[in-house]
Amino acid sequence: MAALWAFLAGANLCTPEISQSSVALEFSNWPMDLLLGRHIRSDRNSKPVARAQGIYALDGISESGLLMAMDFALTISTLRIRGTRVLQLIRPGSEKVTCFRFYFHDNVSGDNPTSVTVAKATNTMKSASAFGLVNVIDNALTLGADPNSEPVGRAQGLYAFDGMSEFTLLMAIDLAFTNGRYNGSSLSILGRNQFTHPVREMPIVGGTGVFQLARGFVTLKTYKFNTTSNNAIVQYDVTAIHY
Repeated sequence: MAALWAFLAGANLCTPEISQSSVALEFSNWPMDLLLGRHIRSDRNSKPVARAQGIYALDGISESGLLMAMDFALTISTLRIRGTRVLQLIRPGSEKVTCFRFYFHDNVSGDNPTSVTVAKATNTMKSASAFGLVNVIDNALTLGADPNSEPVGRAQGLYAFDGMSEFTLLMAIDLAFTNGRYNGSSLSILGRNQFTHPVREMPIVGGTGVFQLARGFVTLKTYKFNTTSNNAIVQYDVTAIHY
């Protein structure tokens, strides 16, 4: 088991802050290059086994939460493998396919925005496609399209405008379910969203709880877009394969 050490201050800073939203302290970004030690104990002088390199973003409005996107770059050839529970999950015929629908509310304006800009390039405002703009989100997920319909969870993470000639997003988000049979479980989404298209797909790359070892895809359709406020309601249809 590896232990991870993060240094947010001091001479050996390994997580420098690169941006912060003017809306709330909760929305900030840090790149990171962290040390992984061989043992679970908190001795940072134990044998190093890897570097954790990537980024994490504080993405919670009402609670402290992180979106973490990182690589574990191993620096030794062998690690002791622990945990047989995962192997017990993977049995022939034990896979399930789960399909369901909900609505994603992306509010970039108004009194309580749930999607806020944390970074942009020097030429973003001159770009016809907002190239280089990065938003961190904590968007509501509801059972129906009405924002006041039954809440089912939150979409937490970030999206970046990554198209130079067209509007496209790279989305890295967790769909954290807080109600019903999937309460406490989550699905992780990472992919390209051509949001001006009537229908688009993004891959499911993982999950937790009920959705451990999940894979699959999500189909997106814009239900409503307000051209004045730029707020959007998007229909999400999930097809998840899991154990």
